[in-house]
Amino acid sequence: HTAIYTFSGTPGTALTRNFDGVQNVLADNVVSAGFSLSSKVLTFSLEVQSSRGGTETINLQTYLRELS
Repeated sequence: HTAIYTFSGTPGTALTRNFDGVQNVLADNVVSAGFSLSSKVLTFSLEVQSSRGGTETINLQTYLRELS
């Protein structure tokens, strides 16, 4: 499988994922998005423009395991 994430970096832009040729919008009104890897912990950070004004941020983490 192949997953490609796209974000142009312009505030208000959509974050999209193309998974095996199928494209889906994951979030709208994106201010910033990023991935980081520390040891085997992958962190995904997403900041979006809130409908109430200002921004909201979420950080999600997952542990990467080795495939045998």
